[in-house]
Amino acid sequence: NNGVLTALNPDNLGGLKEYPLKNIMEDITGLNGSVINDAQAAAWAEYTVLPKEICDMVFITVSTGVGGGIVVNRKLLTGVSGLAGHVGHILSGVTDTECGCGRRGCVEAVSSGRAIMGAAKNKLAGYSTKYIFELARQGYKEAEFLTERSASTIAELIVSLKLLLDCQVVVVGGSVGLADGHVQKVSKHLSIYSEICNVMLFPAYFRCDSGLIGATLWDRDCIT
Repeated sequence: NNGVLTALNPDNLGGLKEYPLKNIMEDITGLNGSVINDAQAAAWAEYTVLPKEICDMVFITVSTGVGGGIVVNRKLLTGVSGLAGHVGHILSGVTDTECGCGRRGCVEAVSSGRAIMGAAKNKLAGYSTKYIFELARQGYKEAEFLTERSASTIAELIVSLKLLLDCQVVVVGGSVGLADGHVQKVSKHLSIYSEICNVMLFPAYFRCDSGLIGATLWDRDCIT
């Protein structure tokens, strides 16, 4: 917001809350800068490689937190204050989780990397999300529960977004979203819902570089 790093869940910024990113970068480079939310930028990058007939899409990043970006009628939706696309703070069906934004049951508080680590108990306590995913692939039941719950909650979110926006495509990125097998798990959970909620689902084409590429493309394509 105004070139200053902010987040609905400040814990996700790792101590950089209120960091004046735009001013710092302009001072270092001597160039005028523009800023955009990272998930919005990633959404724009991923939209540019979709088939030409696609005019409405949603990007969901599942990483430290859960964020998103929305393209409607071929235009990136940012909102008057840059807030559009914060899909991780839509409420999930899991109500016993506290989110860093101050509410309970947010998708981010169930599906993100921080949430998976925070919910790990007993022998899994203290392990990284990456290792928990590896244990899930090995058939460790508690790890399977945590990764499946993440995927099912993202699937539930996608259904809500489909009903709200009638999007044609959903693209999933982020370190958790791109973990081996995660998109397939989300797709499996989506299959239980009504056919009217079906939507094309893809992993991010640009992988973990979507945000960087999208910021450049947005500056080129959208700023007037």
